[in-house]
Amino acid sequence: MKILYEMTYATRGQSGIPRDAKSLAQVLLNNQSVETDFALNPRSYTKKRRASNQVSQWVSNELGDALRREPGRSAIPSVFISVLILLQSLSPRRTVFRLKLDSMQTKNVFEFLKLKVDADTRNNHSIFLISISYLARFARAGFLGPFKIVTKGYDFFIQQQADPIMVSRRTKHVVRLHDFLPISHPQFFDQNGVKVFSKSLRVMLKGQDKIWVMDSNQTAKDFKTYFGENLNVYVIPCVVPVKTQNELNHPRKNQLCMVNTIEPRKRVGLAIAGFREAKNAGLIPEDWEFVIVGNEGWQEKNLVGNLKKQSFGSDIRFMEGAPDFELEKIYAQSKILLSTSAAEGFGLPPLEGMAHGCFPVVSDIPQHRETVGEYGLFFEGDNPTNVARKLGEAVEIIEKSNPGLSSTLVEHVKMNYSEEVIANMWSTLIEVESN
Repeated sequence: MKILYEMTYATRGQSGIPRDAKSLAQVLLNNQSVETDFALNPRSYTKKRRASNQVSQWVSNELGDALRREPGRSAIPSVFISVLILLQSLSPRRTVFRLKLDSMQTKNVFEFLKLKVDADTRNNHSIFLISISYLARFARAGFLGPFKIVTKGYDFFIQQQADPIMVSRRTKHVVRLHDFLPISHPQFFDQNGVKVFSKSLRVMLKGQDKIWVMDSNQTAKDFKTYFGENLNVYVIPCVVPVKTQNELNHPRKNQLCMVNTIEPRKRVGLAIAGFREAKNAGLIPEDWEFVIVGNEGWQEKNLVGNLKKQSFGSDIRFMEGAPDFELEKIYAQSKILLSTSAAEGFGLPPLEGMAHGCFPVVSDIPQHRETVGEYGLFFEGDNPTNVARKLGEAVEIIEKSNPGLSSTLVEHVKMNYSEEVIANMWSTLIEVESN
């Protein structure tokens, strides 16, 4: 069984989709029953250099472009590059090819993404560059049809998100779609983002049948309601790494944390107002602090500016672009994880917090009910008072709880979202769809 997995999103910062993209890559690497190769798509590739003595340099340059971190929102290319990408998108030639990296470049990619692969088996996994600009996939005119990647010899092609691309006829096309919120909740996105997403999904829903993989039952149900009950939809949650008991045995601060991109849907302003009201009303002690970890997304420039200036008070700290080890530290030091999101496809941060022993206080939306279950507190609506009250209740629960509370939270995550559990789900999908 051979799989080609496009893991471009694994390079895009630290939000939920990039983390899942990396986790799925690791799951496939660890699966001894399948042979997996990987693909990356450069952001601004426009023209292949033909001279043979420039091929190595070209591949190196485009690989660096493909691995460029773009947290929060994609970088906008220069006007000149944008024109070249647009011209490329209008090419009558639909077929694009895979350009294979050499062994040293392959090693560097695995190391850059911190994927664990034995040196003895590393050469069993090829990594390719897709020889078009990533942005050209979106800019391509509908009447020309989407670009097609050559996948002959592969039983499955797996991609993250509904980014326009076709595959060879005999390859089964799997789309890992985390949500379709720009369509179901357009009020939380800018107009251009909604248009681009809508166009991409419309293209991907046409043509050959695809296997759609959502990460929550509610999102899968909503997807079929919107687009057709006959669609082939699976539910496989995201992997959530869990901590050992020894890793949980460390002192915690009187601290709650929030981890997400700063954009309207996450309602960071509501979280700040709820925390401030909880303190003013004496629902939580004065020594508690609130740490917000995330990158600027869209439509929240003023809020991000005020967070950077600590305009909301010295007890509210903002950490922008925190590396993985800093994020781990924040989770480990916090007692409460707060999520005020108005809508989610899955909702990864509450589970990541629970995996570190943090008690979750979350918005009452179906996805949170599905993942957090009976192990957290839920607030309704968008009233800061409701947030404040639940924060107060959470502090009481923590103060009265026995030392086993953190272990209970971790066990819930381990039983439902560990790599072993999720890997079995992917194996089942591949087995079923192979028959």
